[in-house]
Amino acid sequence: MSADDVARTLRHGERNGRRKTVGEPVLFSRLADKTERNAFVGNLLAPLHKTSGW
Repeated sequence: MSADDVARTLRHGERNGRRKTVGEPVLFSRLADKTERNAFVGNLLAPLHKTSGW
């Protein structure tokens, strides 16, 4: 399998994953990946930082 085929497969998989999850509620307790948990918390803290003036 060439690098182009691998990239195409990954892009296709990610697009399908996003189509399934966009608009669905995200439950922190169901996020198994540490990176996803950090992104979730970081996404919540960004507006807090802007409004609190840290």
